[in-house]
Amino acid sequence: MTVRLEVAPSTAEPAKGTRGLADLRVAEGLGREAAVLIADGAIGAVPMRMPPGAWALLVTAADRSAASGEVVLFAGEWCEHEYPAPWCEGDLVLRLAPPAATEEADVVAVRLTVADHGRCLPAGTWPRLGRDWPAVVAPAAAAIMGTSVAAAEADPPAPRPTRVNEYKSTMDGPNASG
Repeated sequence: MTVRLEVAPSTAEPAKGTRGLADLRVAEGLGREAAVLIADGAIGAVPMRMPPGAWALLVTAADRSAASGEVVLFAGEWCEHEYPAPWCEGDLVLRLAPPAATEEADVVAVRLTVADHGRCLPAGTWPRLGRDWPAVVAPAAAAIMGTSVAAAEADPPAPRPTRVNEYKSTMDGPNASG
């Protein structure tokens, strides 16, 4: 089953000096199925709930302008299934839900989660946002993704700690127990 939700800029023609959605996808290496929530700094049509059959949006791009710090691209791929955190180390996922105690169509609760050291950790929760939610959430996503990339480039991750079996020593030779 493939989950498809095409989220495109609300204008049919790109503004002068901006890229069309197809050009943006090619330039940024986004797939045809990618949900583009902010393109060239503009918010297009956005989902207010998870599409049918989707578990979450895997955030694949949250780019800021070097000059202004403005988020210029916010995009991701819809995932059908929840994956165990150890399989997706460093991934940032976004979930949409109706806010508690309301069924208003123009209001959404947004939750960001990041997979880190085999666990899913909360990275941000916005309990009640409007149709501009990508502009609110994208800076946090960009900061998390930027921190992740900077840390990986600056200092390669340390090896994971090894678990010592409590019934067997790690010593070699005749004195080893177990």
